[in-house]
Amino acid sequence: MYEEAAKQYQEAGQNARASWMYGHYLRRYESGRIVLGQGHESRTVLEREQWRLARARCEAGMGHKTRAVRAVLEALQRATTLPAWERCKLREWAVGVAEGVKRPDLAIRAHVELRGEYEQGVTEWDEWCKRALGRWMAYPVREHQAISRAGQAYIEEVTGTRMLWILGGEFLMGAEDWRYTQPVHRVRISSFWLGEYVVTNREYGRFMAESGHAEPEYWCEEGYNEAEQPVVGVSWHDAVAYCQWLSKTSGRQYGLPSEAQWEYAARGPDNRTYPWGEQEPDERRAHYDQDGDAGPLPVASKPAGKGPFGTHDQAGNVWEWCRDRLNTHAYQERGQAVAEDPETTEGATDIRPLRGGSWYGGAEELRSTFRFGFDADCRSGIFGFRVAAFLPSRAGGS
Repeated sequence: MYEEAAKQYQEAGQNARASWMYGHYLRRYESGRIVLGQGHESRTVLEREQWRLARARCEAGMGHKTRAVRAVLEALQRATTLPAWERCKLREWAVGVAEGVKRPDLAIRAHVELRGEYEQGVTEWDEWCKRALGRWMAYPVREHQAISRAGQAYIEEVTGTRMLWILGGEFLMGAEDWRYTQPVHRVRISSFWLGEYVVTNREYGRFMAESGHAEPEYWCEEGYNEAEQPVVGVSWHDAVAYCQWLSKTSGRQYGLPSEAQWEYAARGPDNRTYPWGEQEPDERRAHYDQDGDAGPLPVASKPAGKGPFGTHDQAGNVWEWCRDRLNTHAYQERGQAVAEDPETTEGATDIRPLRGGSWYGGAEELRSTFRFGFDADCRSGIFGFRVAAFLPSRAGGS
């Protein structure tokens, strides 16, 4: 059917549509590129953009995915200048290219803009996401509308936390320089959302006001109680209670990240030693190795230390609770196969992992692979947390 349609388009001189049929539906990328070479449709802006997207889809199939991503971004930008009907048609093609190069963030963005034109209901949106994006899809339309406005992020409405889209992938978890991080093993992480920074005193204060939860340690102490400083003096149980309150209040599922999610967000698929790369820590990138009176800095005070997905302070400032149980042998027990979204559920429930180092610790603790654990009831001036958002099956703590 598609091949016949492609031939008819070609005979009619509509080479962009013919190439799209060959490349996107028939996976005959070379044929699609040849058709495009027979003539450049340039009668309208829409036809020119469709020609570019058809070429991008064929080139992506032949290994040039960066060009395809650029073409999608340019098409979405130019679509805003077109009449409504042409705008919809161009965004339909952009969705197709984004799906074809496995870029769910762009597919979501294009489809959200398309949904706004067609005024489809939320049910149609959810069904499209399940069919087209599968496990990439984690949250309903409101957050993805935010993506279309602000890139790969949305603002959590209750506390105002900026949540970043962590696009899933594979990475090498662990390091060979310490027995508790051995062996290095391959892990595959599904996409999820993660707070751009750790929970602040301002955000935690709203939680206390609405839930009646007790004040953390250091709440009234100078040097720890500025609104945009990380909340510290919170136990693992306090952190879980905050996430449960946020889930109930917002109607969405929030929780602590697993160790694997946390490490992937800090290292990225290129397996960085530190969130910013391979350079040794310094005062521009991290707040660490301070004396006992220093205390934490306000969040995002070290922008040079941002991670591969844009997170702040995953090295230094405060240690961050993770939801797993701490098991020093967990890595050895995972075997040789690629671990899918691993979470350590075996081990003592009263010891929980912390990641990222702190303002008080040394440079060796800032490595993204470094693991540390402490009593879940402990409330220290160097312990804080950040929230993750994900599918309901991955929420909570055990």
